[in-house]
Amino acid sequence: MGFLDKAKEAAQQASVKAREAAEQAQKKLEEKQAEFNERQAERAREQQAAGGGAPPPPPPADAGPKPDPAAPPPPSAEAPSPPAEAPSPPADKAPDPFKPIE
Repeated sequence: MGFLDKAKEAAQQASVKAREAAEQAQKKLEEKQAEFNERQAERAREQQAAGGGAPPPPPPADAGPKPDPAAPPPPSAEAPSPPAEAPSPPADKAPDPFKPIE
């Protein structure tokens, strides 16, 4: 059996193991999702029993979307002017960037 045959066989075995691991992970994920859904349904039943029953009514249909209070205000029609840049010092007065700090 040559090297390529051994490599091909090893790759096939790895592929089978990976497929089995993916199936196992998917099953576990579905199991945990089902458990979560059951707990949520149980909590909803408990809240309905404790709260007297009916869930709150849906919002009226004519109410438009409410603005998010945390959202920034919409941009105005006029953009603010950029801040004025500080004038750069004249070349003969500018510090030498290569001079060591003393």
